[in-house]
Amino acid sequence: KDGHHPIILMQCGPIRHRVHAKDQAVTRPFQHHVIVRPTRFRPIHEPEDDARIEFQQLCQALIEDSERNRLIINDVVRSVSDGRSPLIITERTEHLEYLSKLLEQYNIRYICLQGGMGKKRLAEALTQLEPDAASQRPAVVLATGRFVGEGFDDSQLDTLFVTMPVSWRGTIAQYAGRLHRLHESKKVVQIYDYADLDTSMLARMFDKRCAGYEAVGYSILLPASALPGWPQSVPLPVDPAWKKDYSGSVKRLIQDGVDEPLAELFMHAAQPPDDVTRARSASEAFLHKRLESLDLTKGYFQLNVELPIPFNQRSRMEVDFLCEPLKLVIELDGSQHLKDAAAWRSDRRKDLLLQRNNYLVMRFLTLDISKELNAVLDSIIATVQFRKRQIREDKH
Repeated sequence: KDGHHPIILMQCGPIRHRVHAKDQAVTRPFQHHVIVRPTRFRPIHEPEDDARIEFQQLCQALIEDSERNRLIINDVVRSVSDGRSPLIITERTEHLEYLSKLLEQYNIRYICLQGGMGKKRLAEALTQLEPDAASQRPAVVLATGRFVGEGFDDSQLDTLFVTMPVSWRGTIAQYAGRLHRLHESKKVVQIYDYADLDTSMLARMFDKRCAGYEAVGYSILLPASALPGWPQSVPLPVDPAWKKDYSGSVKRLIQDGVDEPLAELFMHAAQPPDDVTRARSASEAFLHKRLESLDLTKGYFQLNVELPIPFNQRSRMEVDFLCEPLKLVIELDGSQHLKDAAAWRSDRRKDLLLQRNNYLVMRFLTLDISKELNAVLDSIIATVQFRKRQIREDKH
């Protein structure tokens, strides 16, 4: 960033090997999540022509924004109550004072780390990192970014609060690195990012941070509050590719109504599959719950039913979804069915046997249950209505 990196090459010679941060993240035994927290911050001062002066004024306004500070502390308190070990980073010592005063109201142990503390004072503060006897929890760490950016290690840390806007990838990597020390209690490390999206300069910095987070192996989770109607407790990824694939299905879920269990099933079905069986079972569970929650399909379909039709050297045939009154079967196929000739032939034989027994068969790819939910539901509902009309006409 300061342009002095050629000195390293002069002293140490050329680069012999590169370690990629994303590859390192995969080897660590915990998940990496960024939780985006949009703020309602809007500056009240007149914008400056000089970008540097404008940024300094924005930072001062952020420090003094009581609503934004309260949002941060509420998240910290919730994190502590969940048994996590937080590190709060800001770029200004003045902001440290604001946040520490708010934290005092909750009777939570904390330490402040910043430059110029002196050896004795620093040593005393660092002793507070050990869990106390009563709560068995370490102190919350409030620190300036410059102090903890390099050389500060505490393996217990698993939650980072980035409270002030930064954009340089190197800073993001340094801050996130404070969470990457191995510890037996770590299952998920989290970074809370406070995104000031109503201010163009700060919104651009947020976009750069997102690229920095992804470069070091983090998944960025969109808060549910960004989508009215989506359950608050189930975060959505902000990855552009994920949104491109699944935004239509999310909108359809909200349109038809979605509660927390259904949203969680959908997110489970939308995850890259570890194996074919897991992907199929997740999609089946989600689709069945969705059909049961819609008035037009509620009570019609049973999951994983055996029919008395001999198939594949067995006396019975199992189908994924069965609506016996309408003689309607739904089958979900994994992507391997498109590549495996034997699986394709088996599916066609199964369809033929079902048709000979007067069943109408619908087939969907497993991945389309989450990616193409609109088309899948519209097709199922239209077919249910079609079969109802057929039955009425046959009776007459």
